[in-house]
Amino acid sequence: MSARSDVADKIWELVNHLNLNTSPVSDYGVGPGNRYRHINCGRARYLDLEIRVYSPTFIYYHDSRRNKEKFTSYAELEDYLRHEVCLHPRESA
Repeated sequence: MSARSDVADKIWELVNHLNLNTSPVSDYGVGPGNRYRHINCGRARYLDLEIRVYSPTFIYYHDSRRNKEKFTSYAELEDYLRHEVCLHPRESA
C-alpha cells in the first residue's frame, strides 16, 4: 500500500472514531486519474466534508461551512478535526 493510501486509511478511521461519518452516502476511494484519495462523509444537519489526500504532506480539507484548509501532515489534520470540527472531541483511545 502507498503512503498516500496509509494516510487516507488513518483519516477514514479518525472521522469514524470522531462520529463525523454518520451519512449513508459516505464515499472513500480514489480520485480521477489516481491523483488523490478522497473521503466524503458527514453528519446529518451538522456537517458535510471532503478530504483529499494528494500526498502524506499535502492534505486538502473542505466542508459545508465553507472552511477550506491545507495541511502538511496527518497530525495537523487530526488536531484540526479534534479541536475545530468536533462537537465533543474525544480523548485518544
